Amino acid sequence: MYEPRGTPPERVAVNIPRAVGRNRAVAPVAPATHLRHVLTRIPPPTARRLSARSAHLLD
Repeated sequence: MYEPRGTPPERVAVNIPRAVGRNRAVAPVAPATHLRHVLTRIPPPTARRLSARSAHLLD
């Protein structure tokens, strides 16, 4: 499930207890998922501009 994105299951397994301990519903693991999570919390027009500018960094 996590291999196609390059995140090893061990890294995900380390983050799950941390997220549960902090009562977090979302636990991004990879740097790209952290960025996507942050982008969902900012206004849509700003998110679109940032996403368009940073798309080449995530590929």
